[in-house]
Amino acid sequence: MSLGEILDRTIQIYRSRFLVFVSIWAIAATVMMTVNFADTIWSMRRLLPHPSPVAAWLLTILDWLAVSHLHSLIGSVFAPALVRQTRCSVFDSKESVRESLAFGLRRWRRFLGIATLKLALGPLAAEIASVVVLCGLAVLTYLIDPKMRAPSIVLMVVVVALSGLILAQWLSACFSLSIPAATLEDLGGMAVLQRSWRVTRERRWAIQFIWIGLFLGHLVVLYTLAFLLRWGWTLVLRAWHFHFSRPWYEASFFPVYIAVGALVGPIFAIASTLIYYDQRIRNEGYDIERMMDAAGMSAPAAPAVVVAGDSAEAEVQPG
Repeated sequence: MSLGEILDRTIQIYRSRFLVFVSIWAIAATVMMTVNFADTIWSMRRLLPHPSPVAAWLLTILDWLAVSHLHSLIGSVFAPALVRQTRCSVFDSKESVRESLAFGLRRWRRFLGIATLKLALGPLAAEIASVVVLCGLAVLTYLIDPKMRAPSIVLMVVVVALSGLILAQWLSACFSLSIPAATLEDLGGMAVLQRSWRVTRERRWAIQFIWIGLFLGHLVVLYTLAFLLRWGWTLVLRAWHFHFSRPWYEASFFPVYIAVGALVGPIFAIASTLIYYDQRIRNEGYDIERMMDAAGMSAPAAPAVVVAGDSAEAEVQPG
């Protein structure tokens, strides 16, 4: 399928099992937002009484990265349920939400381990590389020109940060089919990452396009709802002659986060599963394999021939 056909098929599958996909990811979104709520209360930047602007900026970035990575780890436990429901749509079979969730929850250690490997070899590796490059450039800059102007330093930081972001996105695309491969092929560890690296070779640009599109769409919806909610809060509180309370506003916005996350989250899982099947059909003839299995044409494994000796038995494989 082309990218347009994959997106069209994704929307068809999503619509056909809308309540199933949303109910599965609503659980994951609730867990993620619980983490966000705890982070809002116990955030590092709130432990510092009066941080400097630079320290506050750095702590905000580190906090956002930590929460984002934690979200990806949490999502890896629930994503297999979405993959299995997508498989049911592709092959016109049935599986309950409970069965799909039970599959991922029973194997949560495996999927969490795969997600940890993806994180270590993908975004985390890119982030560490960016920090190392920035430190090296800082030392080199100080040795060459200790009085370098602030705009030049800011430009250097922006270029390195953007390069790190692009590298992180590319590596994430390389390993993005690990969960579908682990779910549908029963693989684990480095084997599933190698499998994803091979399968995504021709479609990494498409995966990045889909992910960026969903991310931007997610942000647009969230910020639009945030503006409307804040506007509504302001009108109501002014009518009742109360001051605007930001903590109460943030607490009231968490259900909106959960709802938007539950609506948007399943789309990438469905699309990545379709890309996984599409690449297997292109490169491995998976559709022919399925047809042969359905027709009973797959060659059975040859039985072993056991030859009994005087003192021991030797197992001989034919051929």
